[in-house]
Amino acid sequence: MKKISYYLRCAAIISSVGLILSSCDKEFDLSKDINTDLSIGSSFSVPVGHTTKVNLSRIIKESATISPGTNSVYEVITSGTTSSSVNLSTVSFNITPMIGSVNINVPSITPAAAIKGSQQIDAGQISMESDPYNVNAKLPKEIEKLYRATLKNAETYLTIKLDTESWPAGIDAVVLKNFKISFPEILHLSGGGNVFSYGSDIVISADSRTVTLTIPFDYADIPEEKQSQYVVGADGDKSFVLNERLKVSADVQISISGVPQVNALTILFDNKAQGDVTVAGVAGVFNTDANINETIDINDIPDFLKNGTSSFTPNEVNFNLSLNNTLALPWNLNLGLESLKDNGQKSEMVNVPINANPGLNNILISNKQGADVVVADLPKLFEFIPDHFIISSPTDIILRSAGHTDLVELGREYVIDATYDVAIPFSFSKMKIEYSDDIDNLADDLDDVLDKVDTKNLIIDAVVETDIPVAMNAGVKLYDQGGNLLDDGIKVDLEKFVVNGDASGSVGTSPVTIKLTQVKEGYFKRLDRIEYTINADNVGNNVTLRSNQYVQVKDIVVRIPNAIKVTL
Repeated sequence: MKKISYYLRCAAIISSVGLILSSCDKEFDLSKDINTDLSIGSSFSVPVGHTTKVNLSRIIKESATISPGTNSVYEVITSGTTSSSVNLSTVSFNITPMIGSVNINVPSITPAAAIKGSQQIDAGQISMESDPYNVNAKLPKEIEKLYRATLKNAETYLTIKLDTESWPAGIDAVVLKNFKISFPEILHLSGGGNVFSYGSDIVISADSRTVTLTIPFDYADIPEEKQSQYVVGADGDKSFVLNERLKVSADVQISISGVPQVNALTILFDNKAQGDVTVAGVAGVFNTDANINETIDINDIPDFLKNGTSSFTPNEVNFNLSLNNTLALPWNLNLGLESLKDNGQKSEMVNVPINANPGLNNILISNKQGADVVVADLPKLFEFIPDHFIISSPTDIILRSAGHTDLVELGREYVIDATYDVAIPFSFSKMKIEYSDDIDNLADDLDDVLDKVDTKNLIIDAVVETDIPVAMNAGVKLYDQGGNLLDDGIKVDLEKFVVNGDASGSVGTSPVTIKLTQVKEGYFKRLDRIEYTINADNVGNNVTLRSNQYVQVKDIVVRIPNAIKVTL
C-alpha cells in the first residue's frame, strides 16, 4: 500500500481517488492515536464491458439422439433469387388474295319498254363462293396451341367491278343491294362476327366502274375442337393455315336508259391485304425453353446436425416462394426440389406443381394442409441433413392461357423473377439451448480496488437481451489466472439469474445478478474469470426457434457493496 506524506502547512493534496484533503494547523500532532482510515462512498462499481451478440445457430445443442417429436422446433431460414426469360417472336399473316366472279343475267327489254326512259330493273340475286381464301402464318416455335390471335394492320380491301373493257350500251349502272360477304367462322371482324354487311347500295357505273370496300378484322379465334384443323405441323414447327371459300350474296338491280346491248354481265371480286398483317397478341399454350435451376446454400444448421450421424423426419417443412410473373397470362411448371450434401449425396426429387398468375405470387409450399400447394413428400428431403437445396424445373415452363382472352404480346422478351424464402422447422423430441461466455481479466480490473477495499462480497450486475422465446436459467463457474477451477473459497449465489425471452419473439431484456461471497481469505485476488452458462433444458411445445434469434449479455458491472477505505 502506498504511504501518503503531508507537509504541515496550508496545502491541498489530491488523493488517488479524487478526494481533496487540506490542513492549516501546524500545531496538530499526527503521531497521536488517530484513525487515519477514510471511507469513500457506500459502494463501488467497476464496469467490465459486454459480450458479443451470439445467434442461436451457435448455441443450440442436442441433449440426446435426435428423433421425430413435437417438443420443440428449430427453424432454418434461407432465401435467394433466380430468374428465367421467355422470347416470343413476331408473327406475320400471309394472306393470298381472294379472286372470284359472278355472272348476272340481263333481263330482256323491248324497245317499247325502253322508251319509258331511265328505270331500274330487278336482275335477281347473286350467290357465289369464291376461290379459296388462303391465310398462312409460321407460328413461334413455342406455340403448341393457338386459341386467339389479335391482328394488327388487318384491313383487307374488296374491289368490285364489271369484267368489261367498254361500258355496255343501254346500261347506266349496276346496283348491288344488301351486299354481304361471309368469311371463315374463325375470323372476327372489328364490328363483330364473321359476316361483313355493307349498309348502303353499291353502285357500279360508267363514271365509277370500280368500288373498293375496306373490311377490318379484329382477331382469329380457334375453338379447342378445331385446333388440328387450323394449327398444323409438329411442335416447334407449327403454322396457322386457313384455306376456305368466301360466300358473297346480294340483290341486283340494273339501271337502264335504253335497250341493253348485252345479255349478261360478269362482276369481279378481288379481296386482298395491303402489306403484312401482323399479330399483336396471342392466347394459347406455349412450350417455352425457360426454366428455373438454382442451388440454395443452407446456412445456420447447427454443427451437431451436420456431422453425418443425424437423420430424422421433420413434422413440417415450409417453402415460401415469391414469383413475379411479368407476362399477362398464367404460367405452369413442375418444380423439382432436391437436397444435397457436400459429399455428393442427393435425395430423390420431390415434384411440386406451381401455377403463377400475372403479377406477384406469394406461394406457400408445405406438407401441412392449408398451404397454397400441399406436397406430402416434402419431409423426404431430410432423410439426411442437407447442405444445399436444388430448386429446378425438370421440364421447361409451360405458359397456358386460362381463356381465349388471356393474351401475351409477341415480339418481346419476358423475364420471370423468382424470390424464395425457405423456412424449414426441425422438430426434436429432446433438445436444450445452452450458451456459455466469460467475464475475464478480473484480476487486472480489480487489483487496485481490492487493495483499498475490505469486502467479503462482490456483486456482478448485467442485462441479458434475447429474442429466443423461452425461459433460460444459468450456472456459474470461477477460474484463476492459470485456468484452474476455484471450486471452494468463494460461494456463488445466483440471486437473480433467469432470462425470460418474449413468447411473441420480440426482443426482451432481463436484469441479472450474481453474488460472490469470499469464504477463504485471498480468493478474490485469485479470481480472474467468471464463466456463466445460460440454458433451457425443456423447450416447451409449439415453440419455434430460428437461427437468427440471439442472446447477448450487456452492461456488465462488478459492484463492491462496501465503501472504499483509504489510509491517510
